[in-house]
Amino acid sequence: MSTNAQSILTIKCKDVILREFLVEDVDAIYSLTQQPHIIEYLPEWSVSKEQRLNWLTNYETVGA
Repeated sequence: MSTNAQSILTIKCKDVILREFLVEDVDAIYSLTQQPHIIEYLPEWSVSKEQRLNWLTNYETVGA
């Protein structure tokens, strides 16, 4: 499942780009949520990559 990048809301600032999540972001989000300092404060975010993909696909991406 891929989303047309032109239909994604994007806000660009000097040092930050904000945009909606894409399914293609699953690896980066999974990696981020597996970092020890994230798990320490948000232990419920430590889920399998398959669960993270399900979350992105069914709850957080455009068209969900």
